[in-house]
Amino acid sequence: MKRRLILAGALLAGLAQPAAAETTEIIVHYPMPGFFKSVMDQISEEYMRQHPEVKITFASPSPTYEDGLQLMLRQAGTPEMPDVSFIGLNRLRVLAERNIGTDLTPFIKADANFPSEGFSEGLLNLARFGGKQLGLAFATSNPIFYYNADLVRKAGGDPEHMPTSWDEVLKLAAKINALGDGVTGMSFRWQGDDWMFSALLFGHGGTMLSPDEKKVAFNGPEGLASLKLLDRMVKEGKMPSLTSDAAVQGFTAGKVGMFFWTTGGLRSIINGVGPKFELRTTAMPVIDAQKGRLPTGGNAAVMFTTDAKKQQAVYRFLKFASEIGRAHV
Repeated sequence: MKRRLILAGALLAGLAQPAAAETTEIIVHYPMPGFFKSVMDQISEEYMRQHPEVKITFASPSPTYEDGLQLMLRQAGTPEMPDVSFIGLNRLRVLAERNIGTDLTPFIKADANFPSEGFSEGLLNLARFGGKQLGLAFATSNPIFYYNADLVRKAGGDPEHMPTSWDEVLKLAAKINALGDGVTGMSFRWQGDDWMFSALLFGHGGTMLSPDEKKVAFNGPEGLASLKLLDRMVKEGKMPSLTSDAAVQGFTAGKVGMFFWTTGGLRSIINGVGPKFELRTTAMPVIDAQKGRLPTGGNAAVMFTTDAKKQQAVYRFLKFASEIGRAHV
């Protein structure tokens, strides 16, 4: 009798235990693992530590922003579509015009903490199209001037006073190139996409589209001046035609004197250079002091899930990723 009472008590005690909390799985896709894998791993680990009820699972990353966008377009409306993807800022419009992606405006309006979390209007506007908040900016960047101070010195330049005009850059590039031993004076990453070209176009005061966004605008004098400057980089600065990967590898190996690329690559450049040479950075040369500007690049975290139960967890993840990513990428 006593044994039966003990067993009955144990059974009732077991029934009284609360059920294990249901786990919400969030499928996350991102591009450019060379840039973002380490920070994505850190973000997911920290988020799951703070939110043990959530499991972050990564889909296979895409090599570029373009590949990532194409993947989202193919998977839209299918079971393979991830819950979240990090989309290049200048590619968000493609999704917005096709009504792909969840408008975050209702979530933001219902979030009493949002105004105090550092999301300025300027930051929100980077991912706002047609009155919809398509995403939250994750990794924003600008073009920057990286240089090998050791090669600059060898070529007779002064690392403390680097060129502030493109004329001076091209002269120094030719001098560095003349050092020989497989050394290249400069590399400007213009091929592959329009971002670094737009840095020259915007620097001349130009725009990609007309104000009403109905006509191409880079076919004017500013666009021609940008192409002529690229031509001078090749002819006067002795710049070879390198792929993006080859340019990064050449610079981190100490074989490229000056490298014009994104601030988003700073961490990977620092890690790649290590102790091989003295790495420094400075601002891109100014072209038009009155009208010139630099483009903002990067990506935004976009919600794709339409599952109402999952959306709140995804929204919290988007905010968390955006806050951490903007601080560390």
